[in-house]
Amino acid sequence: MSKNILKIYLLHFSIAVISVITFLWIINLYLNKFTKHNEYINTPNVTKIELQKGIQIITSRKLRYTIIDSIYHPQEKSGIIVYQNPEPNTKVKENRNIYITITSFQPPSIEMPKLVDLSERQAIMILKSYDLKVGKIIYELSYCNGCVVKQLYKYKEILPGKYIQKGSAIDLIIGQKGNAIPSAHSDTINKAETSFE
Repeated sequence: MSKNILKIYLLHFSIAVISVITFLWIINLYLNKFTKHNEYINTPNVTKIELQKGIQIITSRKLRYTIIDSIYHPQEKSGIIVYQNPEPNTKVKENRNIYITITSFQPPSIEMPKLVDLSERQAIMILKSYDLKVGKIIYELSYCNGCVVKQLYKYKEILPGKYIQKGSAIDLIIGQKGNAIPSAHSDTINKAETSFE
């Protein structure tokens, strides 16, 4: 191989190596700028605050948000953020999604349990286990002593299997043999009886 050909070969090889190195350097520089290498944002703490305020805080940090779930808390005001992922003070990149869970605006619906023929105590226990409230306890003459003879929702009988919102109040009419116990709920009894006529 002549010296001229060798020089040309080495020149082309050198140019190729320099070109590759330059290309990789430019790509690396571009990627660092595009991905904002070593530039992080601390995630804010948006738990226990209202949804709209939490959204303002998240977006002001150049972050995004997604509501992934809602849960029912009867003691909590609706629309409150109760969980976030990533957690507060986590280092993330700009435009990172913050996944949040809020308290639901409406309680979920459940099937009304069967309380008729159960004892007053059993019925109250079942209502509480279903997250339903115990409304008025009303006594009336019946074949069944001390057991539930009717279950009422807003003065009307509600059948088992009907969907009802959690937290609803259910009135219980309890059977009593002999003379019915005088009750301060006589107006309620009259309304309940009227609804069945």
